[in-house]
Amino acid sequence: MNIYTMDKKDVQLTHLIGYTLSKLCTYEWVRFNMFAREDIYHSTPGLYFRFHNPGDVYNQLAECVASFQKGELQWKLYLSYESRNKNYS
Repeated sequence: MNIYTMDKKDVQLTHLIGYTLSKLCTYEWVRFNMFAREDIYHSTPGLYFRFHNPGDVYNQLAECVASFQKGELQWKLYLSYESRNKNYS
């Protein structure tokens, strides 16, 4: 699977946000599966990633996530302190 060359119609639902973010910057590392389709309540959905040469992309994403805080869903963008490679989720 090459997320950069796929058409949106071919992207699995569990990979859709990862596909969308791939249009901002190239990934250095990413875990695409946000949830298990067979048991969506097994764990909290998440996208874990790190961009190559991100520049200001993380700040832009943080602003977007903060502006999305309406309704019942609460989205978060944070730097994992447990990661030695500065992975975001």
